[in-house]
Amino acid sequence: MHKFEEIINGLPEKPARSRLAPYGDLIKGLLNRGRTYREIARILIEKCGVQISFSTIHHFVHNRSRSKSKPGKSQPRELEKKTLAPTVRNEDNDIASPKKGKPVNDEVYRRIAALKQRPAPPENSSKVFHYDPDEPLRLPPQAGKNRSGE
Repeated sequence: MHKFEEIINGLPEKPARSRLAPYGDLIKGLLNRGRTYREIARILIEKCGVQISFSTIHHFVHNRSRSKSKPGKSQPRELEKKTLAPTVRNEDNDIASPKKGKPVNDEVYRRIAALKQRPAPPENSSKVFHYDPDEPLRLPPQAGKNRSGE
């Protein structure tokens, strides 16, 4: 292990890959003062001579903020265990409150359970519309109206 550390320490640091890296503090300061990415791009062109699009600035800021807030691949993430409260049922199959463990004897829950156990209604087999390719389409007669619209 000691040998690997010597190799790593002996290598020079790699320069930043982004053209915006030297201007990171300037960009951060302008963003803190409420400047938009378009305005920052214009300032960089006029004051610093860096020809860059506002979308590149957006990606630069997004990548820098992501690398600080999220751990990298080499750092293990701690798994968060989500605890869910179990649903408790008593002997009468009444639904119980998961927080208190007390049965909830509510008329609404009984009605829902009764609806779930009821068989589905049969579907009507009468068709509202029947298409016959050999017959012309006609509007159905409406009760109480004649052709004049009276």
